[in-house]
Amino acid sequence: MNQNEYVYIGTVRNGGSIKGNGQGVYCLQELQDGSVVEKDLLKADSISFICKGNHNVLYGVSETKDFTGLNGSGGGVVCVRCNEDGSLSLLNSSISYGSRPCYISMSDSGKYVLVANHGSHTTVTCSYQKMEDGSYGLVRGFDESSVALFALNEDGSIGCLCDLFKMEGKGYWCHGGGQSTSHIHCVIEHGGTVVACNRGTDEIAVGKLDEGNGKLIFLSKYHVRNGYAPRHAVFHPSLPFVYVVFENYPCAGVYQLHEDGTLSEKQIIGTMEPSFYDAHPLPVFEKRHAEEKEVNTCAMMDHALPMGSDLHVTSDGRILYVSSRHFTGQGMISVHRIDEDGTLHLLQVKRLSGSDIRGFTIDEKQRRIIAGIMDHNVIVSVPYEEDGRLMEEKSLHSVSAPSCIVI
Repeated sequence: MNQNEYVYIGTVRNGGSIKGNGQGVYCLQELQDGSVVEKDLLKADSISFICKGNHNVLYGVSETKDFTGLNGSGGGVVCVRCNEDGSLSLLNSSISYGSRPCYISMSDSGKYVLVANHGSHTTVTCSYQKMEDGSYGLVRGFDESSVALFALNEDGSIGCLCDLFKMEGKGYWCHGGGQSTSHIHCVIEHGGTVVACNRGTDEIAVGKLDEGNGKLIFLSKYHVRNGYAPRHAVFHPSLPFVYVVFENYPCAGVYQLHEDGTLSEKQIIGTMEPSFYDAHPLPVFEKRHAEEKEVNTCAMMDHALPMGSDLHVTSDGRILYVSSRHFTGQGMISVHRIDEDGTLHLLQVKRLSGSDIRGFTIDEKQRRIIAGIMDHNVIVSVPYEEDGRLMEEKSLHSVSAPSCIVI
């Protein structure tokens, strides 16, 4: 980056499933001698995900349950002004109308932002109800998971809530852990099509954004492979495909997007070297939900497996990068060539210095990846070659619990 370009970092602090001592949103600048200076810090509570908007603003989500200070009021959405001198100022904020928002994206038109309210992993209410046999059984309640649609004001600040779409259900590992209930982990829009990954139910919801009326219209739910937990998704820039990284097992999916608003599976490909799957083959679960006593084999329970984190595709549509955490080993970024038919071909698995690799971004001007390593509290620069393969990493700057990065 040159002296007029900045890197923005969202950081987290002890909330939900992630731990850290992040203080808010950081603005960094790399100088000509290669050193990095911290231009500003906007203090905010657990800003786990940010996106770049128009009007020199950032949007972020506060992954909390008590954003307004009122117990159980939900998470928050913030709009941050990025000033020319690198300083940051809060433009405005809103409750997110849901618990623990974990993802925010702007519509193609720049008129709306979409927010994924993840919901909690733990019971929030409970009651005992009389069963058919006359006994009383415990019934647990969880935070709702939803997609919220906010209009943006002319200056880019957050406007009114236009629509709120609640999603329900349960996933394969429904008897405990992070797939007990619906967990929306990502929502994106491109050309009017909206895709939402429901990590909790093994589903990808596909719909439309009615910009004229400010409404979300979900048309279909595609059920991915049982137990795989779709986390993040990205559109191909020119082909009718959606790429998805899974959290429970180390692989990515290619899904064709049809004109009627449905998806079909094109490919499932590992994000590790092929030899890894000799000892850890990708599972096939025939049932929709596990049996109550079934041993949970997902990556949250078996730390020999990497967990998918994030993914991005280059602007020319040639390369897909996928980041993964690996708590008993090194985290990594896998590099995939995208063929003309949209399918993926694994080129490289590049291990980084830490285990907890979360968000990253592609800096195409400098031909590098900028990634956050949460367990080392650092962001790193990883140059890439012409074919997309990654070279050796370089430490850029110490930042507590870097969760999301944009430039």
